[in-house]
Amino acid sequence: MCIRLVFIRSKDVFRSAVLLGFTMSFAPLAWSQVKIQALVEPVSYARGLPNVGSLASIYVSGLTGAPGLYLPTTALPLPFQLAGINVTVDGVLAPILAVYIPPTEQKTNALINIQVPLEWNTEAAASRSSLIVQESLSLRSDEITPVSNSGWWGGFFSDQDGFGFAQHTSDNSPVTRENPAHAGETIAVLANGLFRVWPPAPIGFPTPPQPVFVTTTPYPQGTGYLFLQSPPVTMIFPPLGDIGSCASSPALKVTFEGLAPGFVGVEQIQFVVPANQQPGDWALFFNIGTDINGQCPSPARHETPSSGPYVKIPVR
Repeated sequence: MCIRLVFIRSKDVFRSAVLLGFTMSFAPLAWSQVKIQALVEPVSYARGLPNVGSLASIYVSGLTGAPGLYLPTTALPLPFQLAGINVTVDGVLAPILAVYIPPTEQKTNALINIQVPLEWNTEAAASRSSLIVQESLSLRSDEITPVSNSGWWGGFFSDQDGFGFAQHTSDNSPVTRENPAHAGETIAVLANGLFRVWPPAPIGFPTPPQPVFVTTTPYPQGTGYLFLQSPPVTMIFPPLGDIGSCASSPALKVTFEGLAPGFVGVEQIQFVVPANQQPGDWALFFNIGTDINGQCPSPARHETPSSGPYVKIPVR
C-alpha cells in the first residue's frame, strides 16, 4: 500500500498539520474486527510512539467508515474525533491530523495520523502504557499494551523523490532544485521525533512564533552529529557500519533545534551549509556513532557507528 498525504494548509488559521509520504505493506487480513497492525514514527517507521508532542502513524484494519481521505477543518484545535474514529494514549484523547480509509475491495490498512499527547507516560511504556483506536458509533476498538517507545529514531520529512522539506532562512522560501541551497547559507529542514522541547509542545495547535520551543537535548549530544555528504548506496534501518565515511567531511554547524512555527508538532533544525560544499544533491543525516570529539568510531575500541535515515538537499 502506498499513501501520499499532503500538507494541510490554511491561510488564516495555521500553515500545516502534516503529513507526507508514508509507504508500508501488509498481507491481507481478517476484516471482521478492528485491529491495530502497526504503530510507527512516520518518517523512519521506527516501531512505537515517538516523543510526546511529535507525530505518529497508526495502521489499522477492519474500519467500517466510508472510504476516503478525511482531513480536519481549519477550526482549531485539531479534532479528537475524525471519520468517526478516536484514539486515546494512556486514557487521553490524541489530536487527529488525518484519516485514510481505503476502499473495501483493496484489502489494505487504514491510516490514522495523530499528535502524541503530553500525558503519555514514557516511563511506563515498557509495562503498562496503552493506545486504543475506537470507532465511535460501533464502539469497536483495539488496544496496544504496552506501547513501545520508538526512541531516537525519528527523521526528516521528504517528498516522493527523497528531497527534504527545507527552507532558506533568509526569506523562508522552499529549498528546491529550482531554488537550491547555496554554500555558506543557513537553511532549516523539517523533522519529526528527534527530540523533546521546552516549553512543552502545543497539543492540537500550530506552534506560535513566541515563545521559542527549543530542544532539551541540544546538539550534538542529543541527536548525534549532522552531516551533508554523498548519498549512501543503501540505507538499512537501523543502519550498521559507517555511512559515507564520517571523517570525509566535518560535521555541520547547527544553529537551532526546536519546533517549527506554524506547524503542528513538526520539528525544525537550522544548519549552515559548509562554505566549501560543492554543487550536487547531498545526503543530510545524523551519525550517532561519533565520539564526543566528533571523530569516527574506532574498531580498536569496538565502537559501532549508527546513522539515521537521510534526505537529499540540493546545493548549487
